[in-house]
Amino acid sequence: MKLLIGFVIAFKKSKKIMMPLLIVYIIFFSCFGFPIGKKDFVYMLYILFSLLIICLMFSALFENKIILMLCTYFVCNLIGMCLHFIIEYGEVTIQRDFTLINILVSLMQIPIVIAGSLLINRLILIKGSK
Repeated sequence: MKLLIGFVIAFKKSKKIMMPLLIVYIIFFSCFGFPIGKKDFVYMLYILFSLLIICLMFSALFENKIILMLCTYFVCNLIGMCLHFIIEYGEVTIQRDFTLINILVSLMQIPIVIAGSLLINRLILIKGSK
């Protein structure tokens, strides 16, 4: 828990550096981690750790601004998915990757990230008040 609080404090101290880094990281994550339905265990660990990092950065940079978190993650996710479409345009995998189910699963990350970052804020407030 101390490590988690240390990360959040470090992110809060350098907001000017962390905000562009967060945006680039979300775009990169949503571009190259797009079809989440792969069965590889290491890939799923990558997805979980990436979402944890995004939750930590959101909780440090946005605190309790839910609408701003929602808009930022949605726009960055949309840009990343468009870049993924441009990169794979003309390949056969694009028909398999861009299905309605894959897009909906990718969009379900948004409430998970926001709930995770709000949970991290609550844990830090509870730990800080003791």
